[in-house]
Amino acid sequence: NKVGNERLIRLKNLYRSFVDNMFELVFRSSTADTLAFSNRLFAATFGYPSVHDIKGRPFIQIFSDPQDYFSIKQEALIEKRVTGRKVLFRKPDGDEMLAIVNCLLYPHDESVETYFNWTILDISEWSDFDKRLQQKTEQLAKANAQVEKFLYSTSHDLRAPITTIFGLVNLMRHEVKDSSILDYVDKIEASVNRLDTIIHDILNFSKAYYQRLSSVRIDFESMIHRVLAKHVDNPS
Repeated sequence: NKVGNERLIRLKNLYRSFVDNMFELVFRSSTADTLAFSNRLFAATFGYPSVHDIKGRPFIQIFSDPQDYFSIKQEALIEKRVTGRKVLFRKPDGDEMLAIVNCLLYPHDESVETYFNWTILDISEWSDFDKRLQQKTEQLAKANAQVEKFLYSTSHDLRAPITTIFGLVNLMRHEVKDSSILDYVDKIEASVNRLDTIIHDILNFSKAYYQRLSSVRIDFESMIHRVLAKHVDNPS
């Protein structure tokens, strides 16, 4: 009747408005590998004229590797759904798009024509960000390793002549009797001691800052039980 038709039209418009405002690309395909429906984002992304002129059009060419499509289709026919599959798509301009794909077989009633409902979430930017972050992390790790090596080698290279100076100072104390010269020897030793302290500080900083960190699992539940048990046994 008229009221039922109007209600159906409103529901269709509501559904269209919903899918057209999603962040995901949405489309429906037939078992004959043609499009039956899509949202605007899907049509715009893959160069279809409009959502109203999409029915019956092929779409396998949007997959960089058509085998990905057939693999997902076969799995969906058996398992009724495929979720979280990473797939590489190809846009009309030749650019590739990495996406997370979900595919749902609908309906399960064999008396009704079967469709595949697809959602595609573009993660190309996330993937690029992860790659850049990994590159920066690797560069930072190399820089830290170079700084660590520099501090370590430089500190040890500097300590060698300092040790030699300390040895010469001790020899001069035993062999020289002139008090004025011994006064200079004391000043030399004091200066070398200050330099040696600086080098030790650099080494300690290097060990503390560039040490290899390791993680240890903490069993908080057991720890809490032990603390509570101790408190009960020895109340304050």
